[in-house]
Amino acid sequence: MQIIRDGYQNFSAQTKDVQLMIDDGPENNNKEMDSYTSSDGINIQKLIGMKDIPQSNSLIEAQNKLLKYQYLFKHQYENINQLRNLLNWVIEDYNNIRPHHALKGLTPSEAYTGKTTDEKELRLKMKQAKQNRITQNTKISCGIC
Repeated sequence: MQIIRDGYQNFSAQTKDVQLMIDDGPENNNKEMDSYTSSDGINIQKLIGMKDIPQSNSLIEAQNKLLKYQYLFKHQYENINQLRNLLNWVIEDYNNIRPHHALKGLTPSEAYTGKTTDEKELRLKMKQAKQNRITQNTKISCGIC
């Protein structure tokens, strides 16, 4: 909140209309923020990505979340070379191997090249992807278990 207050104080003298674009996370969209933006003398229009603004960075934020929680946080790496190797594998897996439900079971590469979905093939791919995830997850040890 202090960053928003400071930014508004520095910026509001230059314009009458201030738009604050945020995502719908609780750190941005909460009672304290609502109270501040609706205070007398504060002229901030709060816009929430994918709710008030159809174009936003929400899609890439979803991608970043998937990258972190489905891939990066599940592995340990001790140096930048190990991280680079992991990222090379992640990119290949995500784009060319792992079917995506939102793409009707296609990989991003398949969807990009115009491949269509066969329902029987989709069920088999999803079943295989589930088994692959189970196999991969059982190979990972957190060091505590």
